[in-house]
Amino acid sequence: MKSANHMQEDEHAADRASAKAIKKKLLPLDRANFRDAVDATSVYQFAEQSKSRFLKRSTSYFYTSIRTMAVKKCIASLHLLSKSAMGHMSTPPRSRRACLVFKQADAVKVLTGAFFLTDASSWRALLGALGAVVEMAGAGETLFEPPAIPGSDDTVVCLLAHLTLVALKVRERLKEVTGVVENRKGMNPGHRGLWKLMLQEYHGKMPLSVEVQNGLRLVHGASGDRADVEE
Repeated sequence: MKSANHMQEDEHAADRASAKAIKKKLLPLDRANFRDAVDATSVYQFAEQSKSRFLKRSTSYFYTSIRTMAVKKCIASLHLLSKSAMGHMSTPPRSRRACLVFKQADAVKVLTGAFFLTDASSWRALLGALGAVVEMAGAGETLFEPPAIPGSDDTVVCLLAHLTLVALKVRERLKEVTGVVENRKGMNPGHRGLWKLMLQEYHGKMPLSVEVQNGLRLVHGASGDRADVEE
């Protein structure tokens, strides 16, 4: 007869197997939704819809991978472009592998105002993160186009919603570095409200144009409703 500990281990193993099966099933669908999104609402909601397919408290694996990829690429680029002024390499306890760590002062600097839109190096870091997410989603053929200047990086072609989704994920990670913890009651409502605010902020600060701007071309860039979201 199995002990209580053994039974609990069996349950955990079953949960892990179930999670892997869900992840394998959702990833291709989520990638397609990201690639084929046609408006701001669908860009954000593709992950939210994934959650409702099984449990409300479950996490969209692809949505989490967007955050992981965006944060990793953006922070690494900020460290490189700042010539190591931002972030430092540190080896965690019981580990032989060094990792890049941001200090609170670094995070506060990036979070101050529209830093990504006003600082050239930070913009390049954000655009690199967006490009990494596009590649991860398998959407390079749709959302990349040859650069105007030979030898430079490909131009990212997307919606304002794609850009702000990636920027939001990076900002939320940097908020954690500063020690800021949001006070939420009940179930986690997600970041939809924050994303909508960021859409409006970027809409107000970025030019209304479909022309390439610093390596980015917004598909609906000249549209006055490019930041509108269906409720």
